[in-house]
Amino acid sequence: MRILLTDAHSYMTLSCLRSLTRSGLSVVVAGSSRWDIALQSRYATRGFLYASPRSSVTRFLESLAAAVEKFGVDGILPISDVSLLALRGIEDIGNARVYAPEAEQLSLFLSKHRTQEIAAREGVEVPRGALIDVQDDPMEIADGSGLEFPFVLKAESTEVRVGDRIVRMPPTRYVTNPAELREEASNFIEQGGRALVQSYVTGRGYGVSGVFSKGAPLALLAHRRIREKQPSGGPSALAETIPLVPRISDPAVRLMRKVEWSGPAMVEFKGESESEPCLMEVNGRFWGSLPLADAAGIDFPRVYCDSLGLLREESLPRDYRVGVLGRYVWGDTLSLARTILKRRTPWPGRLPGRMRATFGYLRTWFSSRVVHLDLTRDDPRPFIVRLMSFFLQGSAS
Repeated sequence: MRILLTDAHSYMTLSCLRSLTRSGLSVVVAGSSRWDIALQSRYATRGFLYASPRSSVTRFLESLAAAVEKFGVDGILPISDVSLLALRGIEDIGNARVYAPEAEQLSLFLSKHRTQEIAAREGVEVPRGALIDVQDDPMEIADGSGLEFPFVLKAESTEVRVGDRIVRMPPTRYVTNPAELREEASNFIEQGGRALVQSYVTGRGYGVSGVFSKGAPLALLAHRRIREKQPSGGPSALAETIPLVPRISDPAVRLMRKVEWSGPAMVEFKGESESEPCLMEVNGRFWGSLPLADAAGIDFPRVYCDSLGLLREESLPRDYRVGVLGRYVWGDTLSLARTILKRRTPWPGRLPGRMRATFGYLRTWFSSRVVHLDLTRDDPRPFIVRLMSFFLQGSAS
């Protein structure tokens, strides 16, 4: 069995590549740039460059068809929202099956608004808010929802298809007055998307991650974010595995059962503690902190491939160690730099003091509980290439 993984730029893909190669599958890893980290891994024995779906979905699909024929690929695992959106509704490319959610299920979780509507009907707490469409007056929508400044403005869908391209919407904004609201909302709509206006939720992020089969969890893990690459909110820079307490695991499983989800997913909450969760979104795919699960004892890519019948595992661990700290060295370094610079933004939260942030960053280097997720001893080249890419190309991703 030979599997093609998309999105070689992603640590999710790199984690899947390492896992599936160790499990005995033959893997082709594909991306749009020779700088992509998974292409630099020692596990990448077969690599392929494709046309990015951000430039042309048509050429992207043609590239995949060429890779399927060249390498004799049996199955394609799209990893990111971009690839999933480009492949939505496509079951096969050549002789290779596309292992992806059904089109309607995928559309559900790509839309934060639809996700939160279903969650609210299931009794899951969600932020107060409303959807802003092209014909709407943003201020009227906000007033009608009972929102007070400052509040959050985000894309309804982070990625949208516009013609033959996949377009990334602007990042989340924090608005403090009607003029800012109208200006920022127009930016989302002009790029082909819709905006979601919401109340600001305080606290830290919590995630319940897992692999599901028709809504039933095959394996689950919970984590909390300690530091984020962007201090005002974003991907984890430092996260810790925590117990699967019912206050966050029950709503997550209830939502997955409602939509009969099959495949990997992470349900993201925010709150002052795990006992006060507010649903933020669902990632209907593998998630950014995926390597943390492997460090804690659960190999989610293998669990997923076993559920698809691609592997024949007699017994896979489904329990994990609590208290494991997973750190992205580069993301944590960027987080510290942004905290020290402390640029003024409309974000209503508070950054830690410079000394406290620096001490916390340095202390992490000497903790025996910390696993470095991007800087690994057995496969260091992807980290080195990511570092080189930043300095040569100016990319902080």
